[in-house]
Amino acid sequence: MKLALQYGWGMKQLTLDLLAHWGEGLVILSPRDVKEEVMLRLSKQIHKKRGEVCFDPQFYLPHSDLKKLKDYSFWPSTYDTMAFWSSGQLDRLVIDILKKNAELDTKYVILPGLLAPRVDVMWLKYQEMIRESAKKHQKQEKMLMTIALGGKAVRDDSQIQAVLDASNKWDVDGFYVVLEHPDSNYIVSDETWMTNAMELCAGLKVRGKIVVFGYSNQQMLSLACANVDYICSGSWMNVRVFPQDKFMESEAEFRNKSIWIYSPDLFSEFKVNTLDAAKKSGLIGAILPKHPHDVEPGKKIYIATQPSLIAEFNIAFFYYLDRLRNQAETLKLATFDTTMSNYLAKLDHASTQVTLLKSSGIKSAPRDISLGQEAVVDALNMLVLRRRGQLKRKW
Repeated sequence: MKLALQYGWGMKQLTLDLLAHWGEGLVILSPRDVKEEVMLRLSKQIHKKRGEVCFDPQFYLPHSDLKKLKDYSFWPSTYDTMAFWSSGQLDRLVIDILKKNAELDTKYVILPGLLAPRVDVMWLKYQEMIRESAKKHQKQEKMLMTIALGGKAVRDDSQIQAVLDASNKWDVDGFYVVLEHPDSNYIVSDETWMTNAMELCAGLKVRGKIVVFGYSNQQMLSLACANVDYICSGSWMNVRVFPQDKFMESEAEFRNKSIWIYSPDLFSEFKVNTLDAAKKSGLIGAILPKHPHDVEPGKKIYIATQPSLIAEFNIAFFYYLDRLRNQAETLKLATFDTTMSNYLAKLDHASTQVTLLKSSGIKSAPRDISLGQEAVVDALNMLVLRRRGQLKRKW
């Protein structure tokens, strides 16, 4: 499994720095966060760093009045449901998006997809119409169909099964999966949501399809057990959790936000002021590795007498994404069974250590993996029951 960068506001320099450090990488470009006249230049800069790009059209909410999206040439000037799906407007949208992909030299073409608050007959019909339009106008490039589901739809077993049944007929190379978290929680504690997210990804993957899971944080490292190809993550929370409001109205792009430092061994994040307390109490070594993988930002924080004095957003983001990438690439092992047992052991260790730190007053909520441990374990147990044989054969 690999990590792709989910591009968000203010991520240009961070993206280029990470690509320079890694020597390669995939970036999911966001029209909501990059003006159209800047997008091509950014894509060229990424390619110069030996990176690759995909372009997410972000057509999740076509009624959106968000100026950043409507300023793009492919976005319809008006959206009337009946007219759009019956008068050739869909073809024009798809053709314009295909042209944009050619201009940006994308690795995969991400097809537009509507966010489904509920998976019903009309949503499935629209998905099929998008696929048919794309196939009519593009036959060479690898295409990913967007599957974007609201939180309630993810929790409904029958709706997940409906997506899997219908997608079996969609002639595409893979899927770009975007799922809204329940109650916009960072770490998901809902067992049903997590089980169905895992089932959806595994059900797509056992068909030999490419699966790219968008808007991810460290909890989604568990998708290595479903053999997912990419998880996507970025700097701020709104590129680690899918927030549909982001595509409806402008957010205050910078608020008085806290700096969080990732603990890769604990699958959790800690506010930098909490690290000060951990340093004073001699517990910093339980949070950050003593030899943080030769990653300069991690070293600086570990050796600092008072981490809050040297920690900055760019340091925290760089360290988070670099360590997440390393974990994504190393969690998948030679077999399904060894991958599963290895991940569960790491998750158990992380949750145990986080609980011990809590007892010493060192807390990481709401970015504490122990909040979602039960949900992940239940999801993986169900994955074994439903998909173990198929995943083992396709591993």
